[in-house]
Amino acid sequence: MPDDDRQDSMQETFESIPWERLLADPRERRRKMMAVAGLGLVVLAVASSLARSLWPVGEVERPVVTVADGVSVSVTPPSSPVTTRAPLSEADLMAAGTSLPLASPEGTAEWFLSTYFGSGSAAVDLMPVGLELPVVEPGVASFVDSVHVLETRFEDGSAAVVAVVRILADSGDGYRRPDPLVVEVDLDAVEGGWAVAGPPRPVAWDPPRADQTWGEVPPDVAARATETAGEFGSVVEVGLGRSGEGRWSVVVTIDLGAAGVWPLLVDLPPVDGSGVHD
Repeated sequence: MPDDDRQDSMQETFESIPWERLLADPRERRRKMMAVAGLGLVVLAVASSLARSLWPVGEVERPVVTVADGVSVSVTPPSSPVTTRAPLSEADLMAAGTSLPLASPEGTAEWFLSTYFGSGSAAVDLMPVGLELPVVEPGVASFVDSVHVLETRFEDGSAAVVAVVRILADSGDGYRRPDPLVVEVDLDAVEGGWAVAGPPRPVAWDPPRADQTWGEVPPDVAARATETAGEFGSVVEVGLGRSGEGRWSVVVTIDLGAAGVWPLLVDLPPVDGSGVHD
Protein backbone atom coordinates (compact mmCIF):
# COMPACT_ATOMS: atom_id res chain seq x y z
CA MET A 1 0.00 0.00 0.00
CA PRO A 2 1.40 3.38 -0.89
CA ASP A 3 2.45 5.60 1.94
CA ASP A 4 -0.16 8.23 1.14
CA ASP A 5 -2.97 5.69 1.31
CA ARG A 6 -1.66 4.33 4.67
CA GLN A 7 -1.60 7.81 6.23
CA ASP A 8 -5.10 8.58 5.02
CA SER A 9 -6.39 5.30 6.53
CA MET A 10 -4.76 6.01 9.93
CA GLN A 11 -6.20 9.53 9.98
CA GLU A 12 -9.70 8.24 9.31
CA THR A 13 -9.35 5.63 12.07
CA PHE A 14 -8.21 8.15 14.67
CA GLU A 15 -10.91 10.58 13.77
CA SER A 16 -13.61 7.92 14.28
CA ILE A 17 -12.53 7.07 17.92
CA PRO A 18 -15.28 8.15 20.46
CA TRP A 19 -13.04 10.21 22.76
CA GLU A 20 -16.00 11.45 24.87
CA ARG A 21 -16.71 7.82 25.89
CA LEU A 22 -13.12 7.11 26.86
CA LEU A 23 -12.81 10.17 29.15
CA ALA A 24 -14.05 9.72 32.79
CA ASP A 25 -17.36 11.38 33.74
CA PRO A 26 -16.79 14.00 36.56
CA ARG A 27 -20.16 13.20 38.12
CA GLU A 28 -19.32 9.51 38.31
CA ARG A 29 -15.99 10.38 39.97
CA ARG A 30 -17.75 12.44 42.67
CA ARG A 31 -20.22 9.63 43.39
CA LYS A 32 -17.37 7.17 43.84
CA MET A 33 -15.52 9.55 46.20
CA MET A 34 -18.65 10.04 48.34
CA ALA A 35 -19.22 6.29 48.50
CA VAL A 36 -15.64 5.69 49.62
CA ALA A 37 -15.90 8.45 52.27
CA GLY A 38 -19.16 7.03 53.64
CA LEU A 39 -17.68 3.55 53.84
CA GLY A 40 -14.69 4.98 55.71
CA LEU A 41 -16.93 6.62 58.31
CA VAL A 42 -18.80 3.37 58.90
CA VAL A 43 -15.53 1.47 59.37
CA LEU A 44 -14.25 4.16 61.79
CA ALA A 45 -17.43 3.99 63.91
CA VAL A 46 -17.29 0.18 64.10
CA ALA A 47 -13.61 0.26 65.03
CA SER A 48 -14.21 2.85 67.76
CA SER A 49 -17.05 0.78 69.26
CA LEU A 50 -14.94 -2.35 69.29
CA ALA A 51 -12.03 -0.48 70.87
CA ARG A 52 -14.21 0.79 73.75
CA SER A 53 -15.60 -2.68 74.43
CA LEU A 54 -12.27 -4.53 74.19
CA TRP A 55 -10.06 -1.94 75.91
CA PRO A 56 -12.11 -0.03 78.51
CA VAL A 57 -10.71 3.26 79.78
CA GLY A 58 -9.17 3.03 83.24
CA GLU A 59 -9.91 5.25 86.21
CA VAL A 60 -9.31 8.90 85.52
CA GLU A 61 -6.67 10.42 87.72
CA ARG A 62 -7.96 13.15 89.97
CA PRO A 63 -6.55 16.52 89.00
CA VAL A 64 -5.00 18.60 91.77
CA VAL A 65 -5.71 22.33 91.77
CA THR A 66 -3.51 24.69 93.79
CA VAL A 67 -5.29 27.70 95.26
CA ALA A 68 -4.17 30.62 97.40
CA ASP A 69 -1.72 30.09 100.30
CA GLY A 70 -0.33 26.95 98.65
CA VAL A 71 -3.32 24.77 99.52
CA SER A 72 -3.86 21.86 97.11
CA VAL A 73 -7.39 20.63 96.48
CA SER A 74 -8.17 17.29 94.83
CA VAL A 75 -11.04 17.58 92.36
CA THR A 76 -13.12 14.45 91.86
CA PRO A 77 -14.70 14.18 88.42
CA PRO A 78 -18.27 12.84 88.22
CA SER A 79 -18.44 9.04 88.13
CA SER A 80 -21.54 8.94 85.96
CA PRO A 81 -23.05 11.23 83.34
CA VAL A 82 -25.48 13.87 84.51
CA THR A 83 -29.06 13.06 83.59
CA THR A 84 -32.19 15.15 83.72
CA ARG A 85 -35.48 13.94 85.14
CA ALA A 86 -38.87 14.46 83.67
CA PRO A 87 -41.10 16.99 85.48
CA LEU A 88 -43.03 15.45 88.38
CA SER A 89 -46.75 15.70 88.68
CA GLU A 90 -48.42 17.38 91.67
CA ALA A 91 -49.29 13.97 93.15
CA ASP A 92 -45.65 12.84 92.86
CA LEU A 93 -44.43 16.03 94.50
CA MET A 94 -46.87 15.64 97.40
CA ALA A 95 -45.92 11.99 97.88
CA ALA A 96 -42.19 12.73 97.67
CA GLY A 97 -42.44 15.58 100.13
CA THR A 98 -43.67 13.39 102.99
CA SER A 99 -40.41 11.44 103.04
CA LEU A 100 -38.15 14.47 103.28
CA PRO A 101 -36.20 14.88 106.53
CA LEU A 102 -37.92 17.54 108.64
CA ALA A 103 -35.12 18.60 110.95
CA SER A 104 -36.75 21.65 112.57
CA PRO A 105 -40.10 21.91 114.37
CA GLU A 106 -40.95 25.10 112.47
CA GLY A 107 -40.35 23.43 109.10
CA THR A 108 -42.38 20.39 110.12
CA ALA A 109 -45.29 22.53 111.31
CA GLU A 110 -45.28 24.69 108.19
CA TRP A 111 -45.28 21.67 105.90
CA PHE A 112 -48.00 19.95 107.91
CA LEU A 113 -50.30 23.00 108.00
CA SER A 114 -49.83 23.78 104.31
CA THR A 115 -51.09 20.28 103.43
CA TYR A 116 -53.65 19.93 106.24
CA PHE A 117 -55.64 23.01 105.26
CA GLY A 118 -54.94 22.48 101.57
CA SER A 119 -55.32 19.15 99.80
CA GLY A 120 -55.06 17.20 103.06
CA SER A 121 -53.76 14.08 101.34
CA ALA A 122 -50.11 14.42 102.38
CA ALA A 123 -51.09 15.55 105.89
CA VAL A 124 -52.48 12.08 106.62
CA ASP A 125 -48.99 10.60 106.19
CA LEU A 126 -47.62 13.05 108.78
CA MET A 127 -50.17 12.20 111.46
CA PRO A 128 -49.39 9.79 114.32
CA VAL A 129 -49.80 6.09 113.63
CA GLY A 130 -53.24 4.83 114.69
CA LEU A 131 -54.89 8.24 114.76
CA GLU A 132 -57.95 8.24 112.52
CA LEU A 133 -59.64 11.52 111.75
CA PRO A 134 -63.33 11.74 110.83
CA VAL A 135 -64.05 12.07 107.14
CA VAL A 136 -65.61 15.46 106.40
CA GLU A 137 -67.41 16.14 103.15
CA PRO A 138 -65.48 18.86 101.34
CA GLY A 139 -68.07 21.62 101.09
CA VAL A 140 -65.38 24.23 100.50
CA ALA A 141 -62.38 24.00 98.20
CA SER A 142 -59.42 25.57 99.96
CA PHE A 143 -55.81 26.30 99.20
CA VAL A 144 -53.15 27.55 101.59
CA ASP A 145 -51.80 30.94 100.59
CA SER A 146 -49.09 31.16 103.25
CA VAL A 147 -47.98 29.82 106.65
CA HIS A 148 -45.93 31.94 109.07
CA VAL A 149 -44.60 30.78 112.42
CA LEU A 150 -45.32 33.17 115.29
CA GLU A 151 -43.89 31.31 118.28
CA THR A 152 -42.09 28.07 119.19
CA ARG A 153 -41.96 26.60 122.70
CA PHE A 154 -39.76 23.66 123.76
CA GLU A 155 -40.29 21.32 126.72
CA ASP A 156 -38.99 17.79 127.52
CA GLY A 157 -38.32 16.56 123.99
CA SER A 158 -41.42 18.15 122.51
CA ALA A 159 -42.29 21.44 120.87
CA ALA A 160 -45.36 23.56 120.29
CA VAL A 161 -45.40 25.77 117.19
CA VAL A 162 -47.92 28.60 116.84
CA ALA A 163 -48.48 29.71 113.26
CA VAL A 164 -50.86 31.89 111.27
CA VAL A 165 -52.39 30.25 108.19
CA ARG A 166 -53.86 32.29 105.34
CA ILE A 167 -56.30 30.36 103.16
CA LEU A 168 -58.03 30.91 99.82
CA ALA A 169 -61.46 29.25 99.97
CA ASP A 170 -64.21 28.73 97.40
CA SER A 171 -67.70 27.76 98.58
CA GLY A 172 -69.22 28.03 95.11
CA ASP A 173 -69.25 31.78 94.53
CA GLY A 174 -65.56 32.31 93.76
CA TYR A 175 -62.42 32.28 95.83
CA ARG A 176 -62.20 34.52 98.87
CA ARG A 177 -59.60 35.13 101.54
CA PRO A 178 -61.19 34.59 104.99
CA ASP A 179 -59.66 35.85 108.22
CA PRO A 180 -56.30 34.24 109.00
CA LEU A 181 -56.30 31.15 111.24
CA VAL A 182 -53.97 31.03 114.23
CA VAL A 183 -53.31 27.44 115.26
CA GLU A 184 -50.87 25.49 117.40
CA VAL A 185 -49.19 22.22 116.41
CA ASP A 186 -47.66 19.79 118.92
CA LEU A 187 -44.53 17.94 117.80
CA ASP A 188 -42.36 15.20 119.30
CA ALA A 189 -38.63 14.89 118.84
CA VAL A 190 -37.86 11.65 116.97
CA GLU A 191 -34.82 10.15 115.35
CA GLY A 192 -33.85 12.36 112.43
CA GLY A 193 -36.21 15.25 113.12
CA TRP A 194 -39.66 16.11 114.44
CA ALA A 195 -43.00 14.35 114.13
CA VAL A 196 -46.53 15.75 114.32
CA ALA A 197 -48.27 14.64 117.54
CA GLY A 198 -51.85 15.48 116.57
CA PRO A 199 -54.18 17.77 114.62
CA PRO A 200 -53.74 21.54 114.95
CA ARG A 201 -55.65 23.33 117.69
CA PRO A 202 -57.08 26.85 117.31
CA VAL A 203 -55.66 29.44 119.71
CA ALA A 204 -56.61 32.98 120.62
CA TRP A 205 -53.71 35.13 119.56
CA ASP A 206 -53.46 38.54 121.18
CA PRO A 207 -50.23 40.08 119.93
CA PRO A 208 -48.56 42.69 122.15
CA ARG A 209 -49.10 46.30 121.23
CA ALA A 210 -46.63 49.14 121.69
CA ASP A 211 -47.59 51.85 124.15
CA GLN A 212 -46.97 55.02 122.17
CA THR A 213 -48.51 58.46 122.10
CA TRP A 214 -49.90 59.62 118.75
CA GLY A 215 -51.50 63.01 118.26
CA GLU A 216 -52.19 65.89 115.91
CA VAL A 217 -49.18 67.28 114.07
CA PRO A 218 -48.34 71.00 113.75
CA PRO A 219 -49.11 72.66 110.39
CA ASP A 220 -45.44 72.99 109.39
CA VAL A 221 -44.83 69.30 110.11
CA ALA A 222 -47.93 68.37 108.09
CA ALA A 223 -46.61 70.46 105.18
CA ARG A 224 -43.23 68.73 105.32
CA ALA A 225 -44.91 65.32 105.51
CA THR A 226 -47.07 66.18 102.47
CA GLU A 227 -44.01 67.27 100.49
CA THR A 228 -42.04 64.13 101.40
CA ALA A 229 -44.94 61.75 100.72
CA GLY A 230 -45.58 63.43 97.36
CA GLU A 231 -42.43 61.75 96.04
CA PHE A 232 -44.19 58.36 96.26
CA GLY A 233 -47.72 59.23 95.11
CA SER A 234 -50.69 61.54 95.52
CA VAL A 235 -51.28 62.59 99.12
CA VAL A 236 -54.86 61.96 100.24
CA GLU A 237 -54.71 62.88 103.91
CA VAL A 238 -52.22 63.68 106.66
CA GLY A 239 -53.05 61.86 109.87
CA LEU A 240 -51.56 61.53 113.33
CA GLY A 241 -47.90 61.66 114.22
CA ARG A 242 -45.42 61.18 117.04
CA SER A 243 -42.14 62.89 117.83
CA GLY A 244 -38.97 61.89 119.60
CA GLU A 245 -35.37 63.12 119.67
CA GLY A 246 -36.21 65.94 117.29
CA ARG A 247 -37.73 63.67 114.64
CA TRP A 248 -41.31 63.23 113.51
CA SER A 249 -43.10 60.15 112.17
CA VAL A 250 -46.39 61.04 110.46
CA VAL A 251 -49.12 58.76 109.08
CA VAL A 252 -49.92 59.92 105.55
CA THR A 253 -52.53 58.30 103.30
CA ILE A 254 -50.97 57.98 99.84
CA ASP A 255 -52.56 56.99 96.54
CA LEU A 256 -50.06 54.63 94.93
CA GLY A 257 -51.97 54.22 91.70
CA ALA A 258 -52.37 50.58 90.67
CA ALA A 259 -51.05 49.48 94.10
CA GLY A 260 -54.00 51.13 95.88
CA VAL A 261 -54.45 53.76 98.58
CA TRP A 262 -52.65 53.08 101.86
CA PRO A 263 -51.81 54.94 105.07
CA LEU A 264 -48.02 54.86 105.28
CA LEU A 265 -45.52 56.19 107.81
CA VAL A 266 -43.33 59.10 106.71
CA ASP A 267 -40.24 59.94 108.77
CA LEU A 268 -39.07 63.56 108.95
CA PRO A 269 -35.56 64.52 110.09
CA PRO A 270 -34.98 67.42 112.51
CA VAL A 271 -35.04 70.98 111.18
CA ASP A 272 -31.90 73.11 111.69
CA GLY A 273 -30.43 70.53 114.04
CA SER A 274 -33.34 70.65 116.46
CA GLY A 275 -36.77 70.84 114.89
CA VAL A 276 -38.48 69.78 118.06
CA HIS A 277 -42.22 70.55 118.01
CA ASP A 278 -44.22 70.26 121.20
